[in-house]
Amino acid sequence: MGSKASSLRNAISHELPLSLVEVLGPEARRYFASGYRDVRHRVSEGPSRQGDEIHAVYAVEYPDDWSREVDDAPRTPHLSTIDAALMTLQGIEAVGLPLGGAAGFWVRSLAMHAGSVAWEDLSSVPVALRTDPQVDASERRALKGNVGNIKVECVLEASDRSGLAAEAAERSTVYRDGYREARTSSLVTAYDPTARVMRSAHRTTGGAANRVYRGIESAWYPGLTVVDSLVTMGQLAQAVILLSRGIDRAGLGTLWMRSIRFTAERPPASQPLDWRIETELIRDQVVARAASGFHDVRVSCKATTGARVEARLAYTE
Repeated sequence: MGSKASSLRNAISHELPLSLVEVLGPEARRYFASGYRDVRHRVSEGPSRQGDEIHAVYAVEYPDDWSREVDDAPRTPHLSTIDAALMTLQGIEAVGLPLGGAAGFWVRSLAMHAGSVAWEDLSSVPVALRTDPQVDASERRALKGNVGNIKVECVLEASDRSGLAAEAAERSTVYRDGYREARTSSLVTAYDPTARVMRSAHRTTGGAANRVYRGIESAWYPGLTVVDSLVTMGQLAQAVILLSRGIDRAGLGTLWMRSIRFTAERPPASQPLDWRIETELIRDQVVARAASGFHDVRVSCKATTGARVEARLAYTE
């Protein structure tokens, strides 16, 4: 596939299928492809619970090469939606669920709305969540709050599953370390330029069946995590924009995630897993901003796993 033409305009009509690497570039340069695995979230205060409230403070550590521009220039790190998702789930499972009972909870929905500016003080990221006392705690947990300046809403569904007996002795959780083990290979199989709908095939592997984790969704480990869905669909959102415009990654400015909502119809599917996603570019509208075009974008991704992501993004030309 390395000999394929670089023009994505030609790829649309002649050269599909293409791997996401061919569409977006090397994985090592991209946060949603691999960089997120090297970020560390270290607790500096808490987590603690007072009544219906959960509080913690984290230090988020990004490596120097977490992501790079097309010209190989390093990017300035900032708080991401992946960071917000992970710290939310880590805080909930630490003090927001019954001792040893987190294993049978799975993420039904997770919505995040970014602040008006990027949060760049990664040495001190406050987490403040409040549980909804109106929700039957035996069936689910519903929480709202903030991670830095990212607003978060999360719903966890209870099940009759439980973790392994060794869970109590294991310190690590799926959403602290286990999610890093998964690897997903992706192939763009079809694109309809009229409907702006892209179809893709994915294979996720890497979770070790003999590893023991505790915490949320550990009863399904190795299973497809929320992180797997978010990072895969985040890359597809960028790919469908490029295909719709017939340009490569160098022709697209910085892409911002303004808001994102993940929903799941059922508990995590087991790895190894072959799954498919349909991605629709619902809107890519230019809004006049200074000297350059500012694009307001809406993308929808629906997977055969029962997961769905609705996202609002923005980029400049």
